[in-house]
Amino acid sequence: MKTIETIATISPTGEVQLSCLVNLPVGKFKVVLVIDESPVTTEAIPEANLSEDSFLVASGDLIG
Repeated sequence: MKTIETIATISPTGEVQLSCLVNLPVGKFKVVLVIDESPVTTEAIPEANLSEDSFLVASGDLIG
């Protein structure tokens, strides 16, 4: 199981479009979607990080 935080766009027809920032295998997955209803600004959108960094390197700025 992976936890991925990204930005989703929901169209007027109810379609959900996600930008996947991690490398996942192609296929079908069970997905649990939690909606944070606070507005998203341009500054809050994470930049795509497609490098193969380790978890420790990728989360280094979050660890005190």
